[in-house]
Amino acid sequence: MFKISSTSFVASFRVNFMSKFCLSFFFLLTSLHIRAQMSEGVIEYEKKITTKKIIAFNGEIKTLNAPINLKTKSVLKFNSKVYSYKPSVEQNEDTLLESDGIKRFILEKMGEYDQYYFVLNKREGYKVVGTFYDIYTINNFFIPYTYTVTNDTKKILGYSCKKATLNITTKNALEKIIIWFTTQLPKNMGPEGFRGLEGTILEVNIDNNISLTATSVKASKNQRIIKPNYGTLMTYSAYKKRKQKTKTIKTKK
Repeated sequence: MFKISSTSFVASFRVNFMSKFCLSFFFLLTSLHIRAQMSEGVIEYEKKITTKKIIAFNGEIKTLNAPINLKTKSVLKFNSKVYSYKPSVEQNEDTLLESDGIKRFILEKMGEYDQYYFVLNKREGYKVVGTFYDIYTINNFFIPYTYTVTNDTKKILGYSCKKATLNITTKNALEKIIIWFTTQLPKNMGPEGFRGLEGTILEVNIDNNISLTATSVKASKNQRIIKPNYGTLMTYSAYKKRKQKTKTIKTKK
């Protein structure tokens, strides 16, 4: 009868065990490394706008004869505690210089030069609003959106994303918004004021006229993100009242 020596069996068992252990340990280290990378990073977004409607100086909605196509780029920087979102100055300066007065006015009215700063996992945020006349930093800026998460999924830049929908009622119309977010990146992050989901928002589509999509996600250590403190500091409710007052003055003129 063929016999296997105890020495050979033990040696074979040790080799197999060590191979499996090393492989498992390698995957564990890789997983931890990926998570560590994504605790700090930079996400770049591109926004495309196609519209025939603009907001006039008196606040009224005007319809143009032909649609205007606009494109802007922005950057979201994050670390383990906070994140900021602001226009990519180097790229948007070219857009601004190439735009005529109407386009520049539309971009400003649509908030394309606004900046955001949020504390992760807290209802604490700031928004910097720049106008032709002044700069305001709005503290305690937080809009509690109510999302509906669906079963639809797709890939964006290699990240598995889930679909969420959101309806926002404004003075002028009901905006239907489709959002794609990934749980493979920190939760409660997103471009502009969109946040509050169990992951990072990588794409936003508003009424098929506006698309905001992540174009790159890069790990980047030592992200120093400074809380904004520009111009006049005020609450969100005070800013809305001031904005309404300014609009009324312009209408009377």
